[in-house]
Amino acid sequence: MTTQEVTELKKIASSGYGRAHADRITTNIPRFEHDGMKRHSPRMLARSPLPEENPGLLISLCFGYLLSPAETPAVKVYAMEILYNASCAEPDLRQELIDTIEWRFREESAGVRSRGEKILKRHYKDIG
Repeated sequence: MTTQEVTELKKIASSGYGRAHADRITTNIPRFEHDGMKRHSPRMLARSPLPEENPGLLISLCFGYLLSPAETPAVKVYAMEILYNASCAEPDLRQELIDTIEWRFREESAGVRSRGEKILKRHYKDIG
């Protein structure tokens, strides 16, 4: 973990930034055209609780990112993290996430496959 990541995590945890702005970030993500914004926003959301106002919108966006062949690997990795966190709160999403990761596995980059394997292992461990 880099110094920047530690500083960012500390800032988010101490200020409550992620929780306070999760709804606004989620609402604005579909409008982002720049890859940097599309990459950093899910990164912040992956490290904070699901938005209280409309978690379904974020879940739908993340599945869309995960299924899109045109999306960047970083966005897909953070989308998987968000979906994993959501599936811990909503166990009904668990099987859908497992199926999606397994279905897209062969077409993805090495980074996405690596994170997918880690998330699948966590899911299988949670299931027992």
